[in-house]
Amino acid sequence: INSPPGREAGSVDMVVCLEQPDARFEPGAVFPWEEHLREIFMCLCRSEPGAPRLPAFNKKIIMRDGGVSLISRRKEVTLTPTVTSPNTMVIVPSTWEVGVA
Repeated sequence: INSPPGREAGSVDMVVCLEQPDARFEPGAVFPWEEHLREIFMCLCRSEPGAPRLPAFNKKIIMRDGGVSLISRRKEVTLTPTVTSPNTMVIVPSTWEVGVA
């Protein structure tokens, strides 16, 4: 990878987006639409290449620089981190409510 001047060699810009269904299309949904949205967020975690799925969430491996979104009641949250290559990342989407898929 050829990086622009001033950038770390092997760095890659990522865009990671988490969306939820548009509340305007839910049966029976009424304005204001935000009341039908869940509070969502996501984070990026570093992983070892070839490692199996994470058995449990581990806050020690969260990518601190640009790898955590705000918790928000929006249709979409986006992360735009710059990561070094090669690298293995795990995207962890979540809702603020416990037990909600």
